[in-house]
Amino acid sequence: MKSSKLLILIAGLLLAFLLSNVWADEETRRAVCKGKYGFTSDCVACHIPPTGEVGYPLPDGVRIYKDTAYIYVENIDFMHFRDRLLALKSFPVKKIVFDLFSYGGAVFDAMAMVALVEDQRAMGRVIEIRARGLIASAGLLILISGDTGCRYIEKNSLVMFHEIASFKYFAIERPSDKEEEALVYRKIQNKINSYITSRSMISLEELSDKIKKKEFWLDANEAVKYGFADAIMK
Repeated sequence: MKSSKLLILIAGLLLAFLLSNVWADEETRRAVCKGKYGFTSDCVACHIPPTGEVGYPLPDGVRIYKDTAYIYVENIDFMHFRDRLLALKSFPVKKIVFDLFSYGGAVFDAMAMVALVEDQRAMGRVIEIRARGLIASAGLLILISGDTGCRYIEKNSLVMFHEIASFKYFAIERPSDKEEEALVYRKIQNKINSYITSRSMISLEELSDKIKKKEFWLDANEAVKYGFADAIMK
């Protein structure tokens, strides 16, 4: 009998403890969560509009304010870039602002990132680029991928572009290997150059001449002149 009463007492205490925690959590939620009054800029840190379901926190480098997403881009990394865009899936974002600073990177990653930008544009989202500091090499592809009229560059920034390059160590190669490799490299370079000229005001001939065996450096004013950016940020 005593053991039964003890078990009942323990069960009662445990139930009271659990209920008190639930009540405390609910009170805390009501105190800090304004979702029931309509979503605010703070709510989207953990709630998915319009349902209010709790979602995963936004990844580093991604912020949402009202209907605009702000994404920091430094590394030319397709997977990382894709994950940041996937985080926007449940949000009614109408515009994406990419804050761009880049030392460059792999050209295939950059082209894949450009494809993702075009997917976002096809969804009806405005794509704005804000370039700062250095936009080098493959970073130029991201800069020019923004909507025309929405590509901005900070006044002290620099842009650099060059031919694609490869590095090999301790490789044994024959003349025919080099010939075949040159054809592949030229095909890739032509593809990149065509994309750049399609979204800027530089001709294919001039671009090819500017980067042949050298780096093509531009300040902010020159970047606007060549159509890599549309305006200097004020």
